[in-house]
Amino acid sequence: MQKMDRKVMYVGDGINDGPALATSHVGVAMGAGASPLALETADIGILNLSVEVLP
Repeated sequence: MQKMDRKVMYVGDGINDGPALATSHVGVAMGAGASPLALETADIGILNLSVEVLP
């Protein structure tokens, strides 16, 4: 998608999501149980699994 000049947002919670979180335009780590690598690599960390709390 990025090669097609599209903006990419990736949402993940595991250690295997680290590369995708790092290379996406916006990386979001989701959940209190997200791996430390995911939380460190992501641009945004959401510690609640309920997206309804977001404005």
